[in-house]
Amino acid sequence: MIAPLRPLYLSAALLFLLPGATVDQVTFHAEEGTSVQRTFDFSLSMELQSMSMTVNDQEVPSDHFDGVEMKITDSQHVVVTDEYGALGDGRPAKLTRSFDELTGKSGESQSGPMGDSDTDQDKSSGLEGTTVVFTWDDEAEAYDAAFQDDGDEDLLADLVEDMDLRGFLPDGDVEEGDAWDADIDAFKRLLEAGGDLDLRTEDEQRSELQDQLSENLEGDVRVTYAGTREEDGVRVAVLKLEVSASTEGSGTQDGPRGETEQTVTMEFDLEGELLWAVEAGHLQSVELSGGLDSVLENHSTFDGGQGPMEAVQTMTFEGEVDFTAAVADA
Repeated sequence: MIAPLRPLYLSAALLFLLPGATVDQVTFHAEEGTSVQRTFDFSLSMELQSMSMTVNDQEVPSDHFDGVEMKITDSQHVVVTDEYGALGDGRPAKLTRSFDELTGKSGESQSGPMGDSDTDQDKSSGLEGTTVVFTWDDEAEAYDAAFQDDGDEDLLADLVEDMDLRGFLPDGDVEEGDAWDADIDAFKRLLEAGGDLDLRTEDEQRSELQDQLSENLEGDVRVTYAGTREEDGVRVAVLKLEVSASTEGSGTQDGPRGETEQTVTMEFDLEGELLWAVEAGHLQSVELSGGLDSVLENHSTFDGGQGPMEAVQTMTFEGEVDFTAAVADA
């Protein structure tokens, strides 16, 4: 009766000898005194797909817009140097950030029966060349930001310390194939890397519309752990990213002939990957790209010469966005 059971015992013992799933830790634990240089690049390109208009509730014939083409582009290039100070619970207790390069471009081209136009404007920031110190306040559960030397205090209000994108990380140990939902704020940290960096064209101010687009961002962020690999001699954890997000906002502008209320909706459908330096305990790189659909509606009221007029113009756009980030020793 005992002999036939021996193979069962042997099989059970062999199970302990077979390789099992590897449990990994993907955590923030950057060493105090470490300095890294981060480069974040963003590009957007959208082309007009359709246009319609009503004037005093009367539809303008669609052939009026035949031959109308429009393209909108936007880009920004951000380089900062971060020095980690003392570490807190899953975050730096202190971080010193030097803003090395803050540049960008904003472009719009149009062509049609009424003629062609093409504008291309450079963007810059008053933060470039400054250094800001972020200090964690346990009581407020937020960072205090202060210039290391002199600077315009108004530029500190909407800065964000987290350029490691820690919101994408898992809550605990992970095995290859594990997946989780990250908060939409994780995507916002990439969409607005470093917060409001005052990166604008000449005479441009942050608008109510921009604030609403930021505040109203919502959607799903799915992260899948794909194990580790060697990347340029560094062991990195690979996080696959899938983002389906949307936002909307509106704002009012005064023009020479009256007031225009502008409403914008945007939908993102993006995929990519985030690499995390396992030993160093901080972000290594990010690549995220995909489609963007947007609808722009201009609702204008003005004096048409024979009384008040009301016009509603609706334009739909399709395009692509691309986010990249790279981190290197400073």
